[in-house]
Amino acid sequence: MPITRKSRTTTYRKISGQPKGRRTQLPSRLRDSRTKYKKSKSLARTLNAISENKIMPINDVNEATPSAIQLGAIAYEKMFVMNAVPAGWPGTTTSLGGIQIAQGVDNGQRVGNYVYLKKTHLTLEVEAQPADPTQNQVPKQFRVIVFKQRRSVMPTGRTVYPQQTLFLDGSGQHFGHATPGKNGSDLMLQPLNKRDWVIYKDSKFTLTNPVQYNELGGTNAWNWSQTKYGSYKKMIINLPYFKKTHYSAANVPDDVDTHFGIVIYSKSLGKDYAADDWEVNIRGSTTYSDN
Repeated sequence: MPITRKSRTTTYRKISGQPKGRRTQLPSRLRDSRTKYKKSKSLARTLNAISENKIMPINDVNEATPSAIQLGAIAYEKMFVMNAVPAGWPGTTTSLGGIQIAQGVDNGQRVGNYVYLKKTHLTLEVEAQPADPTQNQVPKQFRVIVFKQRRSVMPTGRTVYPQQTLFLDGSGQHFGHATPGKNGSDLMLQPLNKRDWVIYKDSKFTLTNPVQYNELGGTNAWNWSQTKYGSYKKMIINLPYFKKTHYSAANVPDDVDTHFGIVIYSKSLGKDYAADDWEVNIRGSTTYSDN
């Protein structure tokens, strides 16, 4: 008599933790403890009901222009950082501020020595500048990177700088845009150095400069629609802190790293022309609870 076998049933046990395929952007100091991050977020919600929420603006950026990555290079960069510019970073780096809080009772000030920092919300815009039709204008590739130093695994006494260590080459050695011999292709194609830096955003896009032409009658106009690529790019960036922090006499926190870096790289297609005819505008604010 034939025996009927029951079909085999496989039971899968759900593993707690971060869902597969979903990446949550955590502050670098909390990457090793998701539980601590959840507690901090829960505390933030509680403080909303009993604390005064305040907003402090960052330093406005208007028409910031890029600099060549090296002497004589035709690839360009523009770097920004929250708080003051750290020692050793490029001299062309622009401070966004947004962290220094003086004592007082007004909005944008603090009553005591502690505040609960939440996040900085930024709106960043890259604009390709109008070009003369007699110039050789080609589309330009851009790469925007938001990063912060990975201090949790940094040995005491070792300091890294983005212009020297933000990328990894084909042999796994770190380099930056100031490393001799590097060009725009290295900045666009090579992976980022996640051993030394926590990467919050890595975005690429292409822009084209609008071209000037003469209408009938001799008046000037701009050709904004005859190209495949756009002439500007707007990005929304959130930089998370979510930590109760102590403020020193210098009105800056002394127990949390707030130096988020934002760098924009550009190179022209074909690498035959300078990729410098673009500007950056930034607006934003930092939110916090005053305990």
